[in-house]
Amino acid sequence: MRAAEKSAPLLSAMKNPVLASLLILAVGLFTPNDVQARAEERLSYTKVQSYQSALRFLRVDHGYNVVEKDPESGYLLFEYPRRDAGVTQGSIEVVEREGSVALVVQLPQMPSYHERILIDGLLKKLRDDYGLPPVKNQPPKAPKDSEPAPGEPDSPTPPAGKDGTDSTAPAPPKK
Repeated sequence: MRAAEKSAPLLSAMKNPVLASLLILAVGLFTPNDVQARAEERLSYTKVQSYQSALRFLRVDHGYNVVEKDPESGYLLFEYPRRDAGVTQGSIEVVEREGSVALVVQLPQMPSYHERILIDGLLKKLRDDYGLPPVKNQPPKAPKDSEPAPGEPDSPTPPAGKDGTDSTAPAPPKK
């Protein structure tokens, strides 16, 4: 069988717009989408602590080249080494969200486990630098079986009827 005969079904599929669309969709679904690769972790440390540890982690602990940094916005752009002796761009963002700090790591050209490795290393660095995260003070909850305040009855008293009897009791039968 010649090559032209083998590719004939593929060529005929490309002439059919429905089959061509399905083929393109299938290729898109089964191709890794590296553009949205990111990992995020919520932290109990402050934004300043998290940013400073991330910077030291990249520069000092790993020797990565930090290309751009902005402490106010909590952004670091760095070069991440690849196996092929090249580098790829990575970013770390430290963002305050809803009473906590979010650590976002992005390495768009690498498999997602690289981002998880960086986050795990950063968490260890934070614990080593600052100890366990501070526990946030929560308002005290009222005890379930609280004692009534002085002068308050133990349970609500039903309203009295006109003659001073309990109005919730069934009325006596009339004669």
